[in-house]
Amino acid sequence: GEGLPQALAQRWSAVVDAWEAAGLSRVGLLNAYGPTECSDDVTHEVVGDAERQAAAPDASSVMSQVARDAAAVSAAAGTAAIGSALPNTQLYVLGADVLGAGETGVATNSGVATNSGVATRSGVRAVAAQAVVGGEVPVGAVGELYVGGVGVGRGYVGAARATAAAFVPDGLSGAVGARLYRTGDVVRRLGDGRLVYEGREDGQVKVRGHRVEVGEVEAALLGAPGVSSSAVVWSEGGLTGFVAGADEIDVEAVERAVRGRVPGYMVPGRLVAVDALPTTANGKVDRRALAAQAAGGVSEQASSSATYVAARTAVERVVEGVWREVLGRPVRVSREADFFGLGGHSLLAMQVALRLQNVFRVDVPIRYLFEALTIEAIARRLVSEYPGIERVAAAVIRVQNMSEEEKQDYRKRIETRKSRSNTNSNVQLN
Repeated sequence: GEGLPQALAQRWSAVVDAWEAAGLSRVGLLNAYGPTECSDDVTHEVVGDAERQAAAPDASSVMSQVARDAAAVSAAAGTAAIGSALPNTQLYVLGADVLGAGETGVATNSGVATNSGVATRSGVRAVAAQAVVGGEVPVGAVGELYVGGVGVGRGYVGAARATAAAFVPDGLSGAVGARLYRTGDVVRRLGDGRLVYEGREDGQVKVRGHRVEVGEVEAALLGAPGVSSSAVVWSEGGLTGFVAGADEIDVEAVERAVRGRVPGYMVPGRLVAVDALPTTANGKVDRRALAAQAAGGVSEQASSSATYVAARTAVERVVEGVWREVLGRPVRVSREADFFGLGGHSLLAMQVALRLQNVFRVDVPIRYLFEALTIEAIARRLVSEYPGIERVAAAVIRVQNMSEEEKQDYRKRIETRKSRSNTNSNVQLN
């Protein structure tokens, strides 16, 4: 459920290009997009394919220019393109004025949308559904993504109004009884037909697979002590909350209050106290300015984790070191801090799991990172699964504290031992 950052996609492409240059098989990275309401995936994009084809010697100059323009738009959005429609799927990028009158469709309280204009079962209440009758926005412009085709669901069971709002009669395809699903996602169609995800039309963001209404988080912040105004933005794969008040705000107290009001995945990874929220010329909160501040680091009073509590065991210290590397944190991390609250997401969780496997030489499923959210919880889980892991962690820490000369000597001793016993060492040298 996470968007693929453009920077990560470029790093992957560079790695597989190097593999291919070395004579190894190319490993493709598939960026898939799709809402549950449409049987999951509706687009696929093999990362880097369009750019490679445009750069091929036999590519036309027009094709190359279109690809360069598309790459520039995708880079500006910060996320990789999500590709184009899968077979038997229609995608429309539509503006805000595309919905026509409601007499062409209804939705019943069984959650099934129809185009008959009447409810066919006694006792079933009909709710008018506006039909899509407008055209698509121009190439390069942003609009809401509507999905049609065989994968579109029938609606929400027992929720007639929600069904009528999201599953609307299709006035574009000409197919009798066809419906479109309004994703609420804002996209931009590139010159080569691919789509780039730009954000949510309704203020929703995806956090660890959960759909989060930014307004709900802002309301929770407003209920914290001393907060008179708040704003939440999505940046760098996580939520950043900005709060302002008449007096100085204790951001740690705000964080504690918010944790008592909303689920953990809705708590902003960073909370920033400012004198006042920036506004646009018409007096609205300037979310672009806040997003830029969140992406570039903050200078006001900020909290990015709970109060620091030092690691207590060797396993906890090793896990903390891995977290710091993956999250790009040069300073210490509390053993009680939430990985996702620190800006972690599913891709980073995969990196943590892989590095822990390399260090400890044991299986570390990625689900551990979703079930045990803190350093302390992950370490406890590892110790319960692998009773001897504390000794391995202690050895890892000893090696990490060695000088380069001592590490070289240690490597030699390990290699000698391996040759004698034909077993693998449990220690990963850095």
